[in-house]
Amino acid sequence: MKQVIQLDADGYFVGLTVADESPLEPGVYLMPAGTIDAPVPDIPEGQRAKWDGSDWLYEDIPPEKPEQPYPSWTYDEETYTWLPPIPQPEPDYIWDEDEQAWYSPLENARRNASLSRANFKLALLEAGYLQDVKDFVAQSADDRITILWEDSASFERTHPDLLLLASQMGYTDEQMDALFGIEVDNG
Repeated sequence: MKQVIQLDADGYFVGLTVADESPLEPGVYLMPAGTIDAPVPDIPEGQRAKWDGSDWLYEDIPPEKPEQPYPSWTYDEETYTWLPPIPQPEPDYIWDEDEQAWYSPLENARRNASLSRANFKLALLEAGYLQDVKDFVAQSADDRITILWEDSASFERTHPDLLLLASQMGYTDEQMDALFGIEVDNG
């Protein structure tokens, strides 16, 4: 048996292991995969050793790889950071893994805003819009609007039908945001 050096797939020192002598060729050792017969590196603290084929190279140990925030992000070995598939447009933008897109805080709040049927009607009442909406629905020749108004279990801020109805009634984005409790920072 002979002590040999175990390297990882990238050529970095992992530790020591043993090579057995060949039973068929005395003096010849059977080297395990990923091992080399070289002197043990004298690794300075905070560094790691990499075999370049003839000698040891020493480099700083990179920082611990942080947890991957989203499956689609890739790790940049140069900056030691996770990178999204699309650059972040502004520091406060929020990544949506399903949509593979960035959203501003306002867009994100709108996308996630939903009210139950009762809470939506209460919000309309408190804003003074409930009777206007009821009148509009009653006068509409579009059966789809009536069905959505009477049978929806919940109302989503960004649902296309709600956006169309709000547009037809002349409601602004700010008015719709207020109904859903979305505060706009005009900072």
